[in-house]
Amino acid sequence: MTISTEGTHRLAVLVASFNRKAVTLRGLGSLSRALDAVPGLDWTCFLLDDASPDGTGDAVREAFPEVRIVEGNGSLFWNGGMRAAHQAARAVGGFDAYLMFNDDVDVAAAAVPGFVDAFRRANADRPTILAGMTSDADGAITYGGIRVRSRLLPLRVERMAPQPGAAPCDTFHGNFVLVPAETLDRLGLDPAYVHQYGDVDLGLSANRIGVRTMVWHDPIGRCDANAGATMPKGPLAKRLRLGLTGRNNFAQHAHFIRKHSSNRVLAEPIVAISFVKRIATLVRG
Repeated sequence: MTISTEGTHRLAVLVASFNRKAVTLRGLGSLSRALDAVPGLDWTCFLLDDASPDGTGDAVREAFPEVRIVEGNGSLFWNGGMRAAHQAARAVGGFDAYLMFNDDVDVAAAAVPGFVDAFRRANADRPTILAGMTSDADGAITYGGIRVRSRLLPLRVERMAPQPGAAPCDTFHGNFVLVPAETLDRLGLDPAYVHQYGDVDLGLSANRIGVRTMVWHDPIGRCDANAGATMPKGPLAKRLRLGLTGRNNFAQHAHFIRKHSSNRVLAEPIVAISFVKRIATLVRG
């Protein structure tokens, strides 16, 4: 199903938040100002508060009473939180698109109308996911479109540099991404992932069913690069337990390789080698 370039479009914003109240409030404020400036956009925000000890949920209720808070249990992390937010929005229904939004993005209001217009025009032709780039204080690109360098090793990827207009990409980081509702409702976010991989997996899975993935050339806002996954510290038993079964557990890493490797036969040796490397890293501490 294509999306018309005319009329009012209903948008559901999906956010997963945990225990960074000031960051969440700042991000929602910048997003609200940006989306309110887009003509013909009727939007609703669904924010998953994963039992934040700092009272993030209550603070959002007070500052943004229109936001629909979804309560988490404290162990959903990013992928589980976004799945819960999507399920809440889908239960309401009637949306044309979803915006996957990370609450640490300080949105540049001037960039959003052009971004939304590009999404509408792309989807008038064929189903298209449009990812926004973000940059840090120095202007360096931090998140956005991703190019896969090896189909055999699907985690061998590189971040794409800005290009004119909306450029094709293999997949994306989920910091600021517009997804046709029909696409996300069909694919969902894979429940095999806890914290990592869900956004990258979605883009690759969308390509398989004929949905185009693209990245917009102008940074949509500021978002500093996170440190990324780190190996746990402490006694060996603790390191092994957290490193193999924690939020960045090895099972989701293996699932991603098996799902997206171009060669199913070679995927298993790749998984085995990756497992040995993970064990060696955890043992070294």
